[in-house]
Order: sequence, then structure tokens, then C-alpha cells
Amino acid sequence: MSTLPGASQPANGLRTALNIVVAPDAAFAALRERSTWVWAFVITLVASAVAGIVMVPAIVHAFTVWYPGELAHDPRAAAMTSEQQAQALNVALGFARLGWIGTSFSGIIAALVSAVVLLVASAIGRGSVNFGRSFGLAMNVAIVNFAIAQLVVAAIVAARGPDAFSAPIELNFVIPSLAWLAPSAAPKVAAFLAAFNPFSLWSLWLIGAGNVAIARTHPAVAYSAALLLTLCTAAILSSGAR
Repeated sequence: MSTLPGASQPANGLRTALNIVVAPDAAFAALRERSTWVWAFVITLVASAVAGIVMVPAIVHAFTVWYPGELAHDPRAAAMTSEQQAQALNVALGFARLGWIGTSFSGIIAALVSAVVLLVASAIGRGSVNFGRSFGLAMNVAIVNFAIAQLVVAAIVAARGPDAFSAPIELNFVIPSLAWLAPSAAPKVAAFLAAFNPFSLWSLWLIGAGNVAIARTHPAVAYSAALLLTLCTAAILSSGAR
């Protein structure tokens, strides 16, 4: 999954974005010389948007099946009329249909947070890097976890069909993850485990290896920072699970 970096070449954001997938060492070498992130952002934004739109029918169906049951267990819903409950469902479905807009920008938000963590890791691990290069690394790595991963999930969801999902959380389990080892786990535990999948582990390695190559951060610190980012993602997914 890596190649030896070649001679110095002019910065090419598209080449770096592709190399982060097929030749990461070459991408790290390019990012060490100059941070490039615009192409990575565009690829991640478009891929996330396409994936989100493809999954809308499944998300809407899952909400339609799941949300009435949630209302039935909500003490506040007991005082609502059937019309009010129907209105609440319509509002929830409205957010579900437009949710892809927000998720399209999740990659750049994650990259900004990751860049800050990488800067701290570099300082602790006696590395030397600025925010721009840390952000460039994180944004390019987002292609794996926020572009490729979401497209794969969307393809599987589309192949299975909208009726295959009876709760929104089920869409998190369509690709192999640690959640598959605990099929009876509580929703929050399952969501946490689902964050550890081939794409998140791939991203973890890229962030760690990239921080070592670009910032010269001590490997133990670099990979610990990458693991921390993955754990934070898992915690966020777990907190939103029901």
C-alpha cells in the first residue's frame, strides 16, 4: 500500500489526493514539501454528497419505521395528539432527507479537528510541522474515511434496497467492523464498535504514518494521536445511537 517517494516534483493536489490511496509515501513526500488540500476537499465533498443522496430512500424508510417506536417510549410524546406526532415525524423526515448536506462537510470538519490534534502530537513527539501541513494530511486522508468509505456504504445500501433497514443505526453496520463480533450489543456499544472498520483503520494508519513522515513526530506519539482521533469518532457515533 506504499511506494518509495520519488524526486521532488511541483505540488499537484490531484496527484497527491490519488497517491494518498495508492502510493501514500509519495503523498507524504509531496505534503512535506507543500500542503495541498483543495482537490482532496472537492473529492470528499462530492463523494459524500453523492453517497448521502443515494442513501436518502433507505434513511427515510428507516426513520419511518423507527421513529414511531421512539415516540411511544418518550414520556413527552404521551401528551401529544396524533396530529402532533405526525408533525414531529414529518419534521424528522425532513431532516433525514436533507441530512446529506451536513454530512457532505463532515470531512473538512474532521480534518480541521485532526489538524489541531496532529499539531499537539507533533509538539509532544518533538516533531516540526505547521497547521497547513497537518491540515493537508488530514484532508487528504479524509478521502479514505469520508469519500471512499461512504461510497462503499451507499453502494451496499442501494444494493440491499431501502426496505432492508428498519432503524437509522443499521446503516452503520453494512460494512465489516468490530460491531459484527457483538450482534447483540446495546445500540451505543454497537455504534462505538462500528467505528472500527477497514476504512477507519486504514485512515488511522495513514494519519500515524503521515505524521511521522511529514512532521518527524515520534512514531509512538503519532500513532497514539491517530488512535485518539478514531476513539473520538467512535464516541461521537455512540453518543448519537439509541
